[in-house]
Parts: sequence; structure tokens; C-alpha cells
Amino acid sequence: MPEPTDLESALVELRALRAERVTSEVARQASEAAFRAQVAELTAAVVRLSEQIATLLARASKKAAKASKVAPVPDEEAAALPPMLDDADPALANRPKPPEIPAEPEKVKGPVRPSGRRPIPSHLTTDSKSHRPAACQHCGGDDLRIVGEEITHQLDTIREHLRRHEIVRKRCLCNQCHKTTLAEMPAMPWNKSKFTGNMLAHVAYQKMGLHIPLDRMRRDFELRGVKLAISTLVTVMAKTGDLLAAIDKVHWDELVAGEWMNADGSGIDVVVKNDGVARGIIDVFTRDDIAVYTFSVSKNGKDFADRLAKFTGTLVADAESRMNETYVSGAITEAGCNSHGIRKFEGAESEYPILAEEGRQFVAAMFYWEDKGREKGCLGDELLTWRQEHIAPIAREFRRWIDVVRETLVPGTPLRKAVNYYYNHWDALTQFLLDPKIPMHNNAAERLFRALDTGRHNWLFAGNEDSAHNLAVLMGLVATCRLQGIDPQNYLAWAIERRGTWRDRYGLEPRELTPAAYKRALTAAKA
Repeated sequence: MPEPTDLESALVELRALRAERVTSEVARQASEAAFRAQVAELTAAVVRLSEQIATLLARASKKAAKASKVAPVPDEEAAALPPMLDDADPALANRPKPPEIPAEPEKVKGPVRPSGRRPIPSHLTTDSKSHRPAACQHCGGDDLRIVGEEITHQLDTIREHLRRHEIVRKRCLCNQCHKTTLAEMPAMPWNKSKFTGNMLAHVAYQKMGLHIPLDRMRRDFELRGVKLAISTLVTVMAKTGDLLAAIDKVHWDELVAGEWMNADGSGIDVVVKNDGVARGIIDVFTRDDIAVYTFSVSKNGKDFADRLAKFTGTLVADAESRMNETYVSGAITEAGCNSHGIRKFEGAESEYPILAEEGRQFVAAMFYWEDKGREKGCLGDELLTWRQEHIAPIAREFRRWIDVVRETLVPGTPLRKAVNYYYNHWDALTQFLLDPKIPMHNNAAERLFRALDTGRHNWLFAGNEDSAHNLAVLMGLVATCRLQGIDPQNYLAWAIERRGTWRDRYGLEPRELTPAAYKRALTAAKA
């Protein structure tokens, strides 16, 4: 028999082994319970996702049925499908709710506008033609006297016509010194130019204002009996751009000297010698009633930053990665575009209808109060106070909403991308709350790209890098004319004449030949 001491040590070992096994069993059970809880949570998530998938499939079935005229899912079956609950995650329970946008009061009906066709504007030149009957419509007699009249107005057009401009310079003999003198050549775009300034302005406006390709213009001229080589029209555009580039530079200097500007960029195909077609980029910069387009052969962030090296204000732009280098030095403050944000939330509504609509409502509420402030005529410090009082509280709640919602979203989904847009660029997107001059969106620059989009669709590409630069110059001047409410073609003809061979005689600096200067000249002439 074993000694008592041996039994005691054996019992101690058995008790220790039992305690170890009990501890291990408790840990196993705890682990199993945690695993079961995780499985239950994942199962619930699968159920929610399955419900969303079922609802989306039902919606897709209805859309496909409309397109293919196949019987859709019956309404009673669709109604029986579970609703999409993208906000069912418990973590979202305490998220802030978007503010209610006040209902607009019912507008009081004003005076009823006259119906029917509008009268022809009276300021137009009137070409009046009088007609009288040759005979009585009742008896056929021709002895008629005028006792009244009826006047009808019509809107007519006379197609612009090409004409030959002949310059006859007389050579005279001086009766005193017996030497001859030839009359001076009148103002021309350049020496021995075969085109007048009006013709250059016409071609430039047709290309940049109406987006008509040069080849289409060439064919139109040919139908009217004037044969022009496409290379001639290319030369016309190039020389016109060269003449007016200094005026465009004045606009650029004004933008750079200001406190803020809008900017946006879009690609353009350019024919590169010995290298085929390359993808360059056109950038537009604008503030108030000035617009400047610039061309770069590459979408390089350094090129963009170098162009703005002398600018020390706030740049309102989209969140493009190529612009990151522009903000590195700290001399330029970044401001973002909230219009992009609201569109991103709208794009996520089909997948996350509840949360995406909440995010959209936050942004829409900020736009609502911004518009109300503008309607009241708030400017400067008054607008800043308005924004701080009405928009800043919404922005703070919106940020809390972002912080709560973001962690519950699957990366890569449309709603996560919309939320990340604000999460990653919050300071830029709320910069307008600190500076009343800054708009809360980049719509001004984006609107100016409609012209480029239409142009690219029509004329497809720029013939070379120099052509792209000239294109940018002329687009900027035409856009500035439109922003200032003046006729671009008339302005171009006016500026070309003063930048041509009589430049020294006119003695006008480029800053005196801008669209704004032309507008002042028109106003003075009417006074």
C-alpha cells in the first residue's frame, strides 16, 4: 500500500488536474457562446441582406418587365416582400436625424400672364412692305380708295453673306515736291491679311461659340462659292488666338490676384506629332464674370500646381487627386463641392434607401438655408452670420451622423463612397462656413464645361498642342462675354481690330480691350 503522503500528493495532483479541466471547460463554453452569438448576428445580417436582395430583385423585375413587356411580379406579391431596412443595425439606433426642410408657403398667384404668341421685339430693324388689293373681291371693280389698313409683324432673318472687301488706295502726286504718296492701309488683323477682323470673329465664334467644326464651315463656304482650304481656316484660328492671348492673360492675372476662384478640368484629345492622338486636359478657372481655360498636355499634378504658384487664395474644386500637390505648401486653401456630395447620396438610394436619403437630406438642408440667405440678399459678414446660425448646426449633426453610419457600411458600396467623400474632405466641404465669399459648390466651373463637352462631340480633337492652347484662349474670351451679357462675335471683331496692324495707333493696352472694357464702351456710346 502506498504511504499516506503519497496518497495526499496524488489527491492534490488530481484536484489540480480537475480544476484545470473545469477552467478549460468554462473557457470552451464561453468561446462557444461567443461563437453562437456571432453566428446569430451573422444570420440576422444574412436575413436582412436576403430581404434587401429580394426587394431589389422585385424592383428589377418590374423595370425589366416594362422594358420587355413581360408580366411583372404581381403587386400583391411585391407588397408581401419585406421592406428594405438598411438602418436596422443596432449601432445606428443613436444616429442623428436629418432636419426637416421647412415647407414653402403657398405662393400667392400674381397677375395672369397674357397667353398667345409674344409680340415681335420692337427694337429690331423693320423692313416694311405695303400691299393693296388690285380689284374688289366682291364685284371685281378696280376703282378703289384706301380707307384703312391691317398690320402683321413677322420675325425674319437674312443669312449672313460673304462679300469681297475691296480696298482702293489712291496714289497722289504732290504739286509742291512732285513726289507721290500712297494712301495708308486701313486697320487689318495682320499685314497682307486676306481676311477682315469681322471674318476672323465670325470663324472664331462659329467654332468656339456654336461648336461648328472647321471642316463643316469649309463645306458651307464652298456651297456659297468660296473655296477655302482647311489649313487656311486652321491658320485663321491660330492667328486669332495669338492676337487675343494677351487679353486672356489679363483675365488670368485678375483671377490669380483675387481671394478665391472655381476650377475644374476635363480631358481633350490632341494630335501629337509622330505620336498619334494623346489625351491632354483643359482646365477652367472662373470667378464672378471672368473665365479662363488653360491646356496641359498631361494630367500632371505638378503642372496644375505650377500654374497656380502665384495664387494665395481659396480654390473651389472637385476632390481630384491631381490637385493634392496644389495644397501642399499651404498657400492655397482647399474648398470642396457639395453638389457632388448630394449626387453621390442620390446614386446610393437604390441600395440604401433610408440612410442615403438621410444623408441627402442633410446636404439638401444646407443648400436650402444657403439659398434662403442669398434670396435675402445677405453678403459679407451678414452672410457669414446667416451661415453660422442656420447651416453650421446642420453641419455638426451631419458630421455626427457620418461618424456613426460610416463604421456600419461595407467598403466599396455606393453609400460608403458617398460618406467617405465627406469623411475624407470635411474641412474642404465646410470651408464656406468660414468665408462668406466662398460658394458651397463648384457649379460655376462645371457649367462652363458644357461648351467643351459639346465642342468635343463635334470637332473631336485639337490638331496639335498650339491649336489646343489657342482653343483655350478663344473659349475663355467667348465664355467671359457670355458671363458679362455681351455679344461674343461683336466683341471679337472689336478687339481684333484694335490688336491688329493699327495697334500702336489705337494705343490701347490689353487690359483696355477686355470684354468688360468693351461693355463700358457700349454703355458710353449709348449715353
